[in-house]
Amino acid sequence: MDASKLKLVDVESKINKLADDIKAQLKEHDAKIITVLKSNYQIGKELKAIQELLEGTKIDVKTYAEIKFDMAHSHCYRLINMVEIRANIGETDETVFISERATRPLTDFEPADQKAIWEKAKAAANGKIPTGTQVEAASEGFSKKDKRNYTVKTGSEFFSRVLQRKVDLTTQNVEDLIKECKSSEKAIRLVSELYPHETKLRERKDSIISLIQNKVKSEIESILK
Repeated sequence: MDASKLKLVDVESKINKLADDIKAQLKEHDAKIITVLKSNYQIGKELKAIQELLEGTKIDVKTYAEIKFDMAHSHCYRLINMVEIRANIGETDETVFISERATRPLTDFEPADQKAIWEKAKAAANGKIPTGTQVEAASEGFSKKDKRNYTVKTGSEFFSRVLQRKVDLTTQNVEDLIKECKSSEKAIRLVSELYPHETKLRERKDSIISLIQNKVKSEIESILK
């Protein structure tokens, strides 16, 4: 058995060991994806709900979708991204059909710019739902978000991709931000984000390590209970 198949078997075993209440909720979302839903937007909403249920389980939604629905990783994330983008641009009515391709160009922009680009594209389409090509054209002149270095706003304020919001280190306690993270993996990612903006983290190393260790302990206890 090749490595990719072994990984799927390992993840499937982890899924089977999840708490009964989580498995029951996952089963409901699975049923909607398999038997009820037709719209990519609706499927994306179910995948996002599954992603949230899997927080802290060490099971990523893309692998779950591959096991349960034979869905490609890229397609899984595109559908989830579409749900997040439609929330950002104020298009959450399920009865309004918007293709995933139409929202895809907005992925590279910050939420505020996504809405501005969408409104510009919609105006160019005479108030109708724009096409992906029209959205791409409307994005001209807007700055894409930096995928490697997190967007610094002013002073110590920047947009955290882990917490999905602006973080201002002049007013917020680092330990409290770490506690917000739903898993040890995200807590470690957050520390990596914070360090370029707050080098004094070294002075709080012991406290930070202790918080992350507690998250790891809780996750392992949850798996082994």
